[in-house]
Amino acid sequence: MVGSTRPTVSLVAGTLKKEKLITYNRGRIQILDRKGLEERSCECYKVITKHLTDYEKFDSLHTA
Repeated sequence: MVGSTRPTVSLVAGTLKKEKLITYNRGRIQILDRKGLEERSCECYKVITKHLTDYEKFDSLHTA
């Protein structure tokens, strides 16, 4: 949600709260259901997660 307006963030956060995936208060977000949140996310989450996992494997093989 980088680059989103405050009203958009509030709307989405409210929806995720109603679905019991997160809770939030005073700028703090607590994830209640990580698996559910991952399933609700777009395909970019899976792509980024895979990329970072692959990078960590590559990095651990090429650093001393």
